[in-house]
Amino acid sequence: MENIGKLPWVKEVVNDCKKFIKFIKNHHMTNAMFLDFFSNGATLLKPAATRFATNVIMLDRAWTLSSSLRRMVDSHNDFLGRVFWESWECQDILKNLHKSTELRSNIITPSSCDELFLLFRHRWNG
Repeated sequence: MENIGKLPWVKEVVNDCKKFIKFIKNHHMTNAMFLDFFSNGATLLKPAATRFATNVIMLDRAWTLSSSLRRMVDSHNDFLGRVFWESWECQDILKNLHKSTELRSNIITPSSCDELFLLFRHRWNG
């Protein structure tokens, strides 16, 4: 199997799959949305660095979840709408965070809430 992994076209497929899976797994929101909305809880697997057989297992799982991955990528209208809505709600939470009686402390002050809100708005507008 290791010799198969040395073929240039196989190496390219494995590396592309690794990059894609690494992106999804390393970004919390992307991974959470994939698990919650697209894969019904089935997770993608990362390969181990030492064995080619783990690449085969990774590719097999990606193939099994390929329809879920396609839905996640092709359904960008619904996905972007969800991201927009979640961001909008986050903005409201940040705007009113200093009013929360549960979170009042020396750390969370109205000025620190304003600072968080301004950082969020800067990212939103960017």
